[in-house]
Amino acid sequence: MSEFANNTHFQDLAEQYKFAIDVATIASKTDPYGRITYVNDEFCRVSGYNRDELLGSPHNIVRHPDMPREAFRELWDTIKAKHAWTGVVKNRSKNGNPYWVNTTIVPLVRADSQIEEFIAIRSNITEVEEKRAQIELLYNVGRKFVPDQLLELQGVGDITKINVNSGKGMILSVLFSDIEGFTSMSEDKAPEDIFTELNEFFALMEPCITDHRGGIDKFIGDSIMAIFQNPADAVRAGLCMQRELAILNGKRRARHQNALSIGIGVHTGRLVLGTIGTEKRMNPTVIGDTVNTAARIEHATRKLAENFLISEQTMAAIGARDAGEFTTRAVGRLQLRGKATAIRVFAVTR
Repeated sequence: MSEFANNTHFQDLAEQYKFAIDVATIASKTDPYGRITYVNDEFCRVSGYNRDELLGSPHNIVRHPDMPREAFRELWDTIKAKHAWTGVVKNRSKNGNPYWVNTTIVPLVRADSQIEEFIAIRSNITEVEEKRAQIELLYNVGRKFVPDQLLELQGVGDITKINVNSGKGMILSVLFSDIEGFTSMSEDKAPEDIFTELNEFFALMEPCITDHRGGIDKFIGDSIMAIFQNPADAVRAGLCMQRELAILNGKRRARHQNALSIGIGVHTGRLVLGTIGTEKRMNPTVIGDTVNTAARIEHATRKLAENFLISEQTMAAIGARDAGEFTTRAVGRLQLRGKATAIRVFAVTR
């Protein structure tokens, strides 16, 4: 093969290599200062800019404002040190739409060790990133229906790992609260107004529970069922709920709405924590006599004209160290339905 034919052969291969890169990737080159000196057709197609708009422009013409400047600082530190950089970059096209690229930037160095230019090869992963974001959104939405504390107590760190065969016995405190007379108050209200009022109430009650290391097991109409590992935290949460309700009632009076009153009951004992249901519909929860007793203690607040009652088991479990934090008063014994022995209950007043 002649020298001319040999050169032609390598030129043909080089053209084929370039064609392969242009078809499969988004390619660009810049000078050492980041000004664009070359873009392929795919770069133009994805970015929405024509070649004349891009050549000579700084490469940040496609930078998306969501990308932190720190990320680009690390990028430039790497390539200026004559090392290749690889990472995922969110860019913005000319029409403002975001797109994501998996990017590798390589510095091309002259014989005198000075950087001649940078070449960047990218693959468009927009569809992958959008799917990932959708999956993350669905995952986070799912977590709203399964309290983190219930998962942690089951030893499940990932909501996708729960199953209906899990269950374990443990001692926990259960808090029930209920808005007194809310059903009759709601008889003449529009459905959307009922939900608005309930959700305003729940939005104030939830932080009282979660801030005191509790987990909301479920909302039952206008009732809340929550669980706590520390019984003192359950009492703290109940007192917080009463304080928040007082603030809410001030707003309700200003809006010419009736004030709300809640009953709170807490009981401590052994129960079973697990997941009930089927593979298609499941619900992590707690079951057992402790749950039933807590609900009945809350119901007794109306009969005893007390807003906040705790059982003697909860009182004993709190212990001397935390008991001094609260003001309680012995109310008497309750004969709860289904119970052979009456239990002592205490009103929490502060």
